[in-house]
Amino acid sequence: MNQKRNSMLYCEIGRHVRELGIHSSMTGYLYLCDCCLLIRENMNLLYQIQKGLYVMVGEINNVSPCNVEKCVRKAIAAAWQKDPDRMKDRLRAYFPEEITRRPTATEVLSYVIWRINVENPEAF
Repeated sequence: MNQKRNSMLYCEIGRHVRELGIHSSMTGYLYLCDCCLLIRENMNLLYQIQKGLYVMVGEINNVSPCNVEKCVRKAIAAAWQKDPDRMKDRLRAYFPEEITRRPTATEVLSYVIWRINVENPEAF
């Protein structure tokens, strides 16, 4: 049951990440989804991105934490460069101030987790 729940959650997380314009063909997309799953289990990881979260995602995917960080930043940067308005429109619901710069990984992760919690608070 837990694996089925996680696969449903993974699909839901992936949908929100794709809505931001991050393509599923990018390695950073997979790492962002893994990050969101881990944050969903332990919200404190959101405050330990580099020394906790990226290390755990790196261990899951057999890569270095630096590689995880680089791929996540690259995926966000590519989505921002391709269509910044799309990302601004989605993030506007979470960030009250005007978005004038590319969002950080923490901001993207916070947004996705917030969307999951708002849409399905008890489902997962």
